[in-house]
Parts: sequence; C-alpha cells; structure tokens
Amino acid sequence: MASISARAAQALLDRFQAEVEAVAPARLVRDTQGGAIRFPVRSGQVAPCLADPRRAHGDGLVDGGVRIRTPEGTVRVTDLAGVLQDGLASGKAVADTVPAHVTAEGVCTPPKA
Repeated sequence: MASISARAAQALLDRFQAEVEAVAPARLVRDTQGGAIRFPVRSGQVAPCLADPRRAHGDGLVDGGVRIRTPEGTVRVTDLAGVLQDGLASGKAVADTVPAHVTAEGVCTPPKA
C-alpha cells in the first residue's frame, strides 16, 4: 500500500502547477500548517471497536467536493463516499461525470501493547 506525505503531495501539486479548490458547500480552510477542505457530512454511521480496529465498520457520505485545476485542464470530484469493513477502507466518487472507486486505501490494525 502506498502512502504519501503532505510535503510529497504538495510537491506533486507544484510539479503539475495544480490549484485545489473546494466545491460548495465544502470549504477550503487554511492555518499555519497549510490548507484543508472541510466537508459537511450528509450521512454516516459507524460501529467502532477500539480493542481491535479491524472489527470496526461504517460508512459515510459528504456534500461538496474538490476541484483541481492545472494548465492542461480541470477535474471536479464530487459525491464522495467511504466505507470501512473488515479492516479495509474504500471509497467512491464521481470525477467530472465518471464514477470512480478506490479499495484498500487504508488498513486498520490493532494497537500495539
């Protein structure tokens, strides 16, 4: 599973001369550590399991989205939804008008004793 640091992500955005914007009602927020996008939660449910996060499960849907602009074009990602089941996180969204699905972006592991 690949992971990317915030610094590496920013370097990639810079390389492509990309600008990231929030799609309403989501909003861009900035602080001394950088920027983030806050999404209103449309719906969600979760059953946490602190003793063994692999047993946690839930799903959620947020309103708004993100727009990424580069000199070559713009993509708008909306209808963001996520699911946590059997220790695997997955999500789906619509990029412009094309549905996209991502699986196993995160894996829950139990805390070390």
